[in-house]
Amino acid sequence: MDIQKPRRFETTDRAHADLFNEAIDQLNVNDERIAKRAEEAEERAKTYTDAHATKKIIRMQ
Repeated sequence: MDIQKPRRFETTDRAHADLFNEAIDQLNVNDERIAKRAEEAEERAKTYTDAHATKKIIRMQ
């Protein structure tokens, strides 16, 4: 999953760059954590379903 990160503010921006950059950095960290957890959950689900399918095949034989 590609995450588009918002750009950091430069000190030449009219907004208070130091104030907003802290929030943007935290949003980027949160997005990375969410993406990592989603990948881990997908892998666990695949492992679980593969194990279930294997048990079912063994029982049918």
